[in-house]
Amino acid sequence: VSASLSAEPAARLAAPAGARLFAGACASCHESDGAIASLALNSNLHGQTADNAIQAILRGIDSPAAVRGVPEEMAMPAFAAAFGDAEVADLLAYMRARFAPDKAAWGQVSEAVGRARLSATQPGQTPRWPMRR
Repeated sequence: VSASLSAEPAARLAAPAGARLFAGACASCHESDGAIASLALNSNLHGQTADNAIQAILRGIDSPAAVRGVPEEMAMPAFAAAFGDAEVADLLAYMRARFAPDKAAWGQVSEAVGRARLSATQPGQTPRWPMRR
């Protein structure tokens, strides 16, 4: 967790648009003093690909969640309708640099976001969100 705090200035420089998106949409819950545990502990941000993190941002996370070990009726909202593909990629670039500073940046995240949106519109699947590209 302390590594993510010391990585914040470099992450802000590396992905300024993502830093602004994080401040506006994520920080109230995911800052070190927020309601949810630090994202430095989130395995999705330390993974080989951004796929799981993309799904969490696009689809949100249903409740219940545990806040510091105590069950809460909270949920993370879906941001698919609010953010375009490039914005999700910018946000994830910042989050990876800040919360997994020992990991290399993911490549082609915007394209992976587009594929995730497309897979939700395939025959037989009902998209959980309105489309914004």
